[in-house]
Amino acid sequence: MRTITGRSRGFTLIELMIVVAIIAILASIGYRLYADYVARSQLVEAITLAAGVKPYVAESYSGSPSADDCAVPSATITGTYVGRVEVANASAQRCDIVATMKAAGVSPKVQGESVTLSYDVEANTWACSSSAPPEVVPTACR
Repeated sequence: MRTITGRSRGFTLIELMIVVAIIAILASIGYRLYADYVARSQLVEAITLAAGVKPYVAESYSGSPSADDCAVPSATITGTYVGRVEVANASAQRCDIVATMKAAGVSPKVQGESVTLSYDVEANTWACSSSAPPEVVPTACR
């Protein structure tokens, strides 16, 4: 009786190439999801900084509403990823707080984009909108 010995066991080249291809596909998908996550987290900073001004606006409109009531504190508001927070479209019925992202040092998907918190004086409600792509806008602002 003859036994076969000496046969090497291991992976063939094609098996190794298939594994490398699968890992490359998973990495490319993961990178895109991670890039969206980073952009979303940077937009959260804009929402947070703009939300810090909400009490000032709501309190100033609590008396008799006028366009002069829509004002941010005198200090300049900036952040790591946010270039500026300012007031826009001031009127007796509405006030917009706009947080604009920086043009450099942020995710390419949110460079120069803005987040707007709009206060409706009559309804006493806030609405959030953003000029960023929908896939990176946080759920709090959709």
